[in-house]
Amino acid sequence: MLPLDVPLLQTFLDLADTGSFTRTAARVHRTQSAVSAQIRRLEEMLGAVLFARTTRAVTLTPAGESLLPHARAVVDAANALAARFQGADVEGDVRIGCPEDV
Repeated sequence: MLPLDVPLLQTFLDLADTGSFTRTAARVHRTQSAVSAQIRRLEEMLGAVLFARTTRAVTLTPAGESLLPHARAVVDAANALAARFQGADVEGDVRIGCPEDV
């Protein structure tokens, strides 16, 4: 099995939250077909159908329900790791000195 990547899991979580490929595509700034391809790739990697699709709704299957807490944990851990290494915001006053005859 290939290692799972965080963007696939994030798209999975977004689709689980929205219940719509269209709304998920808008949320992740991709096309609907790209979101569908990401979910299909994740399903192929895991060897399980994660969503039941109808013309009106997208719902989690039992396999999707099982993946949900693990996907949240992985995405949360990846976000915490990234935040740990990002620089802190600058706080306080900034003063610039310059002679008058420049």
